[in-house]
Amino acid sequence: MSDRPVRFGMIALDAAPTIVRLGGAPITFHSPEETNEYAQLHDVQRWMVYGDPDGWWPLYTQAGPVNPPPEPKARVEMSLHR
Repeated sequence: MSDRPVRFGMIALDAAPTIVRLGGAPITFHSPEETNEYAQLHDVQRWMVYGDPDGWWPLYTQAGPVNPPPEPKARVEMSLHR
């Protein structure tokens, strides 16, 4: 696992799917919840969030998440002793 913080991006789905950008570079968010704030400020109705370490790309609308990410998997400790 990387020491770098997880960053999320947003794909607007109101028209043709478009990565949300500022000055040509994708806007990064610290959490999927931050995309909600952006969507409300910019009247984005449907969007996907990418960047989840488990590869989940949830779909959101102004009414809330359509397919929220699953709960994190429980960590399994394995012993190499026999």
